[in-house]
Amino acid sequence: MNAVAEAETSEWLDIFDDNFRLVGSKSRRAVHVDGNWHQTFNCWIVRRVPEPAVLFQHRSSDKLDHPGLWDASIGGHIRTGETVLDGAREAREELGLDLTADIFVPLGLRTCTSRTPTRIDREFQHIFLAQLDLALGAFRPNPEEVSALAWLGIEQGMDLVQGRAQKASMEIRRWSGEEQFVTMESSDLVPCKDRYYQRVFIAASRYLAGSRDLAI
Repeated sequence: MNAVAEAETSEWLDIFDDNFRLVGSKSRRAVHVDGNWHQTFNCWIVRRVPEPAVLFQHRSSDKLDHPGLWDASIGGHIRTGETVLDGAREAREELGLDLTADIFVPLGLRTCTSRTPTRIDREFQHIFLAQLDLALGAFRPNPEEVSALAWLGIEQGMDLVQGRAQKASMEIRRWSGEEQFVTMESSDLVPCKDRYYQRVFIAASRYLAGSRDLAI
């Protein structure tokens, strides 16, 4: 059993009603079978140099949700008994980085739902930014979680998600250390219906321009 499958049975999550009131806790697997609202931690890593960009992770093919698609830099469930910022442990679990709480800039709370024939996912997502001006080689992605990482330029990303461009070129680094240039299409992103990626790029641009009055 890989780590992703094991977490489905071993992790417990707090569950909430539609108004974000705590109503109990369940195993992660039961939460996704029953479609309960639960909390997740999501962080977008941004850089200023050599060009303003946002870090995307390519989800492992072992993932139960959206395998093989590009997603937020860091993302994971907040377990029963954890605070929101305890979810930052995902930076270590997914990218091999130990980050302190003061690096995370809150962008707000987002709701997100998705459904497959076997899973119902309803999330209260706590969204953050963090600036790390690092080369891709500085990250140590966990291959059970992340198959590759890529810096996508903010201008290119905006053109892509707003439909002004069909593709965006970016340099990626696979967990094996192989680096190459690939193209991303909007269909390569985890599906979103609320202009989420557009709002992420806007927040990242404003943050790098010096604004701290940010919201997603």
